[in-house]
Amino acid sequence: MASLDYPDVLPLALLQGYGYKDREKFIRTVMDSGFARQRRRFTQGPTVFNVRFLYNQCELARFEQFFRNDLNEGIEFFNMRLSVGIDRDIELEVRFIETYRVRANDTKYTVSAKIETIEKPVLPVVTQEVQDLYDLFDPDGCPQAYNAYIIAFGDLVNIDYPASGMGA
Repeated sequence: MASLDYPDVLPLALLQGYGYKDREKFIRTVMDSGFARQRRRFTQGPTVFNVRFLYNQCELARFEQFFRNDLNEGIEFFNMRLSVGIDRDIELEVRFIETYRVRANDTKYTVSAKIETIEKPVLPVVTQEVQDLYDLFDPDGCPQAYNAYIIAFGDLVNIDYPASGMGA
């Protein structure tokens, strides 16, 4: 991971208008017959994120200071929490691929930018035994739903119904 972190005092990227696109990791060659041959070129490659932030005047000033001084005009890698398929809040090592854009409305500023990460994490290959556990709690077999169930169950047991004091 990078040695720099996105400042804790700044809000995270908005989910509205958020998106990302993996770069092509294969090459496609159209043959004379009209058919195409495809083959893999890379196993990993950059993923480009379109992000937007909503800042007030002070937060915008702090962001611009971070971009100019800490990130050396945006060329350095830094750690930032983003939403990807594996999790809604995962820390990735990213960098800007173009200078950000600012739009003002009343007292808020919308900052739009394109950033990239070298490798976007994806779910690991799941063994049949683990998949059977997922299927018990979620018919789609989605690990995120299983993890949410485990967290909710833990909250229920530890927060909503704490130990009764009998024998504890």
